[in-house]
Amino acid sequence: ALLDDENHPDHEARRPDLSVDGKLSPQYGATIVSADMEGLTAYNVFLGTEDVNIAKQIAKAVRGPSGGYSTVRAVGIKFPERDGVVVSMNMFDCAQTPLYRTFELVKLEAQKYGVAVTGSELVGPVKLEYLLNNLNHYLGLQGLRIEQILETHLMK
Repeated sequence: ALLDDENHPDHEARRPDLSVDGKLSPQYGATIVSADMEGLTAYNVFLGTEDVNIAKQIAKAVRGPSGGYSTVRAVGIKFPERDGVVVSMNMFDCAQTPLYRTFELVKLEAQKYGVAVTGSELVGPVKLEYLLNNLNHYLGLQGLRIEQILETHLMK
């Protein structure tokens, strides 16, 4: 893989901590840390269809490597315990690519297939700032300050 590519310009900087001759060890494997300071926001958007191929096509349109947002990785999957299928996203920078932007793109792409978005969910923690930018967007708020959120005073 890229870590073993001796011709890669960052080869030395990417050398694994536990390695033999700078190569990945089959015993220790590798851990990739890519969420940096922004953290990782896991976000799912549910579709009103059982066709997982539609979710996969939408995920392809959303994720960075295939033409979507550079800060998003997405897959289309089926959760056996739920109706419908899901576009499941790992969002690495919700300041640069807000949740509302990926939500709207999933809705737009789903329309091409005649499929409705039935909901979404956050999996795990999310920064308050990332929720507020969605509130500002959808309500068209102007000048909302975090101090206006009552709970922020309790957190101090």
